[in-house]
Amino acid sequence: MNAASKYQKNSAVLSKVFEDEVVLLPMHQNDAVELGKVYIITGTGIRIWELLEKGKSKKEIKETLVKEFDVSSQKAEKDLTAFLKKLKEKGCIKEVSNEKEEVGN
Repeated sequence: MNAASKYQKNSAVLSKVFEDEVVLLPMHQNDAVELGKVYIITGTGIRIWELLEKGKSKKEIKETLVKEFDVSSQKAEKDLTAFLKKLKEKGCIKEVSNEKEEVGN
């Protein structure tokens, strides 16, 4: 998980953002997602989920958290890394390539 990493919501997970929580509901069972589980995201996690859905990189999310929540860069990095790791372990997100294809002349 480097700073430029981007993540994508697992297509097998339905998400609904409410005012004070995000509900994640696996719709299909596969190797990464356990059917029948419901995951609830609250607090700062709601903002992180919104930013993930907008395709923001880990670095962009961290910078947003520092600005919006008046937290140190180190604390934001630590907490964000732990949160993303949990989402990956639960199969709710996956890391996607951030490399751009170069076009020759």
